[in-house]
Amino acid sequence: MRCFVVVVAWCLSIFASSAVWAQEREWVLDAAGEDVFLVFGVSGTADVGVSFWCKLGSENVSLFAPLPASHSATVPSSLSLDIGSKTFKLKAQPLSQVELKSIEAKLAPQDVILNMLQAEERFVMTVGTHKTTFPLAGADFDGLLKLCNQDVTKTEN
Repeated sequence: MRCFVVVVAWCLSIFASSAVWAQEREWVLDAAGEDVFLVFGVSGTADVGVSFWCKLGSENVSLFAPLPASHSATVPSSLSLDIGSKTFKLKAQPLSQVELKSIEAKLAPQDVILNMLQAEERFVMTVGTHKTTFPLAGADFDGLLKLCNQDVTKTEN
């Protein structure tokens, strides 16, 4: 839950801090503290379509997806990713804040999914009955993997 709050706060701050970006969704890779984010969203807004998150030096990557406004009272316990000709069904857990509802799914098999995302032009994510197609132009999954897997030496402040 804490990770989700950090991801959402970071997403909002990074998008709100740049007034020169166009008002359309785009991919941004950034590291803040020990957290690494690859976010597809709209600058200056809370509009985040999908995000990927990990800790520096960790091999575990999570995907965060907002629940569609039309979702039922029952939160889906899974989501699926259609990448190329393969479909990956991922177990998901709900995360909710005051006015924001989303789900988190740990990527497994992580390397296969991330490598396939690097090689494709788009992917389709299905949450419940809601399907969304995401373009992958500009998505730096290679950079995400490098930061997630790099050895980190902790420093004292």
